[in-house]
Amino acid sequence: VHQDLHDSLLQGFLKTDQQFLGLSQGMENGGSGSTAVVACIVGGWVWCANVGDSRALLCRNGRALQLSLDHKPSRADEAKRIEEAGGFVSFHRVLGRLAVSRAFGDEEYKVGVAKSDIT
Repeated sequence: VHQDLHDSLLQGFLKTDQQFLGLSQGMENGGSGSTAVVACIVGGWVWCANVGDSRALLCRNGRALQLSLDHKPSRADEAKRIEEAGGFVSFHRVLGRLAVSRAFGDEEYKVGVAKSDIT
């Protein structure tokens, strides 16, 4: 079940990105983009997938626990991933302009794979 859910979330995010990119083809400004977060609860487990800076939180005993990691170019690991894929980060922004390092759509800022994190 766990691997199936992981694969389903990953494929769902990849397909959504492809649909965003398909809809934006031919648009004057290259279309738009979006961030997203999805949480699935199965058998007492919480599966969380996100892209961009949409955040999932779990409130437990009056405390908020962050379940997702923001995809921001200000994170050292994200900046490294972007640079290794041939892009650059300037002013904590992808190519000096986009404040998230992964998103649906936003074709002009795509550097490497726009893969979600699943935790």
